[in-house]
Amino acid sequence: MSGSWKVAYADFVTAMMAFFLLMWILTMVPPEKREAMAVYFMDPGGYNSQATMLDFSRPPSSSTDEADLSPAEMNYLAIQRFLDDLLQDQLTKDQSKLNVSESGVLLRTSNALNFAHNAVDLGPEGMDLLKAAVEVMRRFKVHLVVSGHTDSSETGLPRLRDKWELAAARAAAATAFIVERGGIDPSMIMSTSYANFRPIVPDSVDEPDAINRRVEFFFYTPDMRPANLGF
Repeated sequence: MSGSWKVAYADFVTAMMAFFLLMWILTMVPPEKREAMAVYFMDPGGYNSQATMLDFSRPPSSSTDEADLSPAEMNYLAIQRFLDDLLQDQLTKDQSKLNVSESGVLLRTSNALNFAHNAVDLGPEGMDLLKAAVEVMRRFKVHLVVSGHTDSSETGLPRLRDKWELAAARAAAATAFIVERGGIDPSMIMSTSYANFRPIVPDSVDEPDAINRRVEFFFYTPDMRPANLGF
C-alpha cells in the first residue's frame, strides 16, 4: 500500500495547525503586538526604528476629548506634561521627542544623552535627564525600560567586545544612576541593547551620525505592561 497518503495527511494537519494558530493570534494577541507583527511580515528587511516596538507615534492628541481617554492614557498624558515642564529649560523641541500611546510614554533625546564615540560616560546634560526620569518614576509610580543604542561605526573596542555590549553598557550606566543615586527599586527597571539596529536617522560606518549614540526611556504602568515590549 502506498504511503503517499501520509504525506498528504501531514500537510493537512500542518495547515490546520497554522489555521488555528492564526485564529488564536487574531483573538488573543493584543492589538499593539498584532500591528508590530503585521509590519514585520509586510517588510521583514525594513523593520527598523520607524516601526520599532518602542517607537509609539499615536498620541492621544490635544484634539481628543480627555473624557474619552482611559485611566492609563490619562496617566501617560500627565507624564508627558510633567516632562514637558521639567525639561523645558534643558531641552528644546528639536532636541527631544515625547511619544504617548495607550502603552506608555517614550522619551527620546537627540543630543542630551548622546555619547562620545565608543564611550559610555554621561555628561552633565545627561545627568539632568536621568534625574527627570527618577522624578517621573517617583511621582507616577511607573516602571521603566532603558534601551541602549550605537551608531554603525562603533565597535565598543578596546574595553568592550562589540557594539551590542557597548549599547548594553550605556543602558546599564543610565540604569545604575536611576537605581543607585535615584533610590528607585531595581525591580521597576529593565534595560536592553539594540546596538545600531534602531537608528533615529540612517547612518553607515563611513557616515555615522552621533544622534544614534543614545539611550531612550519608555515609561509604563505595571498593570498595563504592553505586550510589544519584547521581554
